[in-house]
Amino acid sequence: MNFHDESCDELTFRSGGWGQNVTLRKLLDWSTDVGVESGFPVAILASSALAHCTRRLLHDRNTDETPPWNSKSEFASITSLLLLVESRLQVDQHPIKSVVDTYRLDDGIIDHPAMGHVIFARTGFHVCYCLLYHPFLVREQVRKVKCQIPSSFMRLASQKSYEHARDLVKLLHDAEEVGCHLGASFYAYSACLAGSILSLHMHAEKDTDSQRHSELLSATQDSISILEGMAKFWDHASEILHRRLLSFNANAYLFDSLLDSQLKSGMDPEWERALWSMIDYGEMCRESNLSIPSPKIPASSDSPTFPGLELGSEQMLDLGLDSQQILGVDDDMMNFDTPNIKCLLELASGGG
Repeated sequence: MNFHDESCDELTFRSGGWGQNVTLRKLLDWSTDVGVESGFPVAILASSALAHCTRRLLHDRNTDETPPWNSKSEFASITSLLLLVESRLQVDQHPIKSVVDTYRLDDGIIDHPAMGHVIFARTGFHVCYCLLYHPFLVREQVRKVKCQIPSSFMRLASQKSYEHARDLVKLLHDAEEVGCHLGASFYAYSACLAGSILSLHMHAEKDTDSQRHSELLSATQDSISILEGMAKFWDHASEILHRRLLSFNANAYLFDSLLDSQLKSGMDPEWERALWSMIDYGEMCRESNLSIPSPKIPASSDSPTFPGLELGSEQMLDLGLDSQQILGVDDDMMNFDTPNIKCLLELASGGG
């Protein structure tokens, strides 16, 4: 059986007609000019970056001792891919409040399945950076390095983790404000991940200038407010808010050393376990309270849980990706690492 990689935009595809749209093969070419209406292929590109990110940082974290600042490292390869994703998303040029107007049907209603691709792609993009430069995950990477750690890298990591956590919260806030759907558990996870990073910065920088601290406080509160809004309709959001984020926010001061540019050796195993539970999607979604650090409880050796995703599965269809669209995607692009992000792509139909 042969499948043709023909170009077809979202609305034309639904009506069964013919049309032009960027293919994924062209999407990988930096010279290709992509418009903001290319939601589906960019969502797949963002999924690829997210898969690489979770595999490298969460599952294969003990297999690569190459310094992340080394241009030959997989860390550098991921950042390069994220720059490509960024160029396709055109986040700075097209804020979500303006993009939504290009995804309205004739009656003025938002085309939620199509808009969902855009929201997911942008959320996945920021989640990648939140994981890549997460204060705890950065510490985990550099502590294995047997060389001098560039202080500029640590400063960059701190700044990037804050910026993308802040931008992720703003994205979810703006999307919710214009009427997009944020019911999927992936968005609750994203809000909690960003909120926990902001909490770390807020406590670590409590003695900085008032404007900076006020900005951190506001962004942290926004992450909580987003989950509060989701919790009115979705039990998983309520669980994540009350069992995880609020508890972590109250105890984030215990981990302020993570943002110390002078990396300190050693951390209580239970403290590490608590931090992993704020990053591990599977652990975060379990019905259990955040365990307050205690040296009496042994640390878990389990890898963070990001179960497998199968193309054509219900999870992909929930993302709004029709099976025929999936079959039309370039074979080369479908060879990305999907096994680790099943839960992250568990999006409700039209749940952008």
